[in-house]
Amino acid sequence: MSMTATLDTAAAVVPLSGLAAIDVGLVDPGTNRRGPIGDVTELARSIQELGQLEPATLYAKPDGRYEVFEGHRRHAAVVLLGVPKLLAVVRRRGEEDPDHGLKQVAIHTQRRDFDPIAQAKVLAEAMFERRRSREEIAAAIGRKPEWVRDRIALLTLRPGEQARVAAGELAVTRALEILRARRAATNGGTMPRTTRAGKTAGPKLGENVRGGLLDTVLEACRVMGLLVYHTHDSRHSEAGFPDLVIVGPGGCLFRELKGDGGKVSPAQQKWVDALVAAGQDAGFWWPDDLRSGRITRELTALRRARAA
Repeated sequence: MSMTATLDTAAAVVPLSGLAAIDVGLVDPGTNRRGPIGDVTELARSIQELGQLEPATLYAKPDGRYEVFEGHRRHAAVVLLGVPKLLAVVRRRGEEDPDHGLKQVAIHTQRRDFDPIAQAKVLAEAMFERRRSREEIAAAIGRKPEWVRDRIALLTLRPGEQARVAAGELAVTRALEILRARRAATNGGTMPRTTRAGKTAGPKLGENVRGGLLDTVLEACRVMGLLVYHTHDSRHSEAGFPDLVIVGPGGCLFRELKGDGGKVSPAQQKWVDALVAAGQDAGFWWPDDLRSGRITRELTALRRARAA
């Protein structure tokens, strides 16, 4: 199912694990069992400055409209700002649902904030599991592709750093700076610099095509729970050995990454041929392999245990 919600019918809705930008004109407030919404001026100011960081939850109605199930204050703040889209997850229910109030109470007593790392995991699932491009995801949630790229990149932080981002102890902008410096020091890759105004400055991730492919594959492996080895500085290593060794329940992959138009060196071909002759899955990945879905298919297969 597509991440995007069809706005003129209730037949196609986004699953709870997905995100969509819903036309505010199609959203009805519904009943807020928690009582009056109160003043949302400060929340509106925050959304205006930082964007809507946490989605609302909507019910799809039979008439093609939506009703707020959770996130009444966010909806009111977006309306106050005049923002055309509401970031939301969508569920389906009948008009007669008698447990609406209980479900709403349960969400507010059990839910956690939709922190940047949680956002990153949802976005990464859409990209690597559902094979959606950054552009498709960005259009679905009302963000720019660069924002999606940066959010997913947070999953390449070390576990302790991710925990600090999730807890609000490490700002996203600072986390991206750490990643930019780390990659520049290890493989020559770059991360975009984000200004206080939220603008992207400097080199963008992926301008170096091979470096961008490497970053994306490393992100995918982390999201899919695969072990991956990459020699960051190969100057003192055996010439031609593949860039990546990826291990999962389904086996092991040896992959050399090439940029668009990149040529295979004799040493690289020698290693790949020798590994294949030894019964290993070895080969080359180009950016076109990412665009065609080949890389995602091969990594997904690696997640599945081999039949006994």
